[in-house]
Amino acid sequence: MKSPHTTEQGMTLLVGLALLAIVAVLVGVALAATTHQSRTAKRDGDFKSAEAAAEGALEYAYASWKEIIRGNGLRPPANRQTNATNLPPPTSTLNPAFQAKGITFSNFSVVNANQWGETTDSANVTITDPVQVAVSNVPGFPGWGGVASYCRAQVTASDPSIGQPVSVTLARHFQVTAVSILQAAIFFDYDIELHPGPPMTINGLVHTNGDLWVAT
Repeated sequence: MKSPHTTEQGMTLLVGLALLAIVAVLVGVALAATTHQSRTAKRDGDFKSAEAAAEGALEYAYASWKEIIRGNGLRPPANRQTNATNLPPPTSTLNPAFQAKGITFSNFSVVNANQWGETTDSANVTITDPVQVAVSNVPGFPGWGGVASYCRAQVTASDPSIGQPVSVTLARHFQVTAVSILQAAIFFDYDIELHPGPPMTINGLVHTNGDLWVAT
């Protein structure tokens, strides 16, 4: 015949083992959740790093595109003038932080587009030369008309991250507008100073690349 004390001790042992197993499961779940959250936070940070790198690459593309225009007699370049030879793809050397993270770039292109950002025409043919579009009011310069050309830049930045790389692809549209200064009734490269005098009616645009001073 078993002693009641022996039975109680056996039950206590079983309950203790069960509680220990439950605690072990809960600890395992907590550790798994913490690990998952850490990985998610790490990948989120890597995504932001890749996004910042892609933005930096587009800034590089814009600056290089403007330099090509300046060297091309202020004319928008054809696609052959923005190829990898004339406009090298960006590298992690753009920023020390990109190098430290091991970020890489791919799918880099700077090509001509239409005013809607499309790189092919209505016949689905690639646009290789600048598309010129008449603009009746140049943005930021009311009353001025010009001829605009458009460009589309694209790049993919990848961060090594955990497990597999995190990649971000961004695109940006550039616009350059040629404006004739002959539209202006008065055009100054420097400051304009207007002093009181006989009545004078100016029927046209007045522009200065400097400051306008009007005496009263």
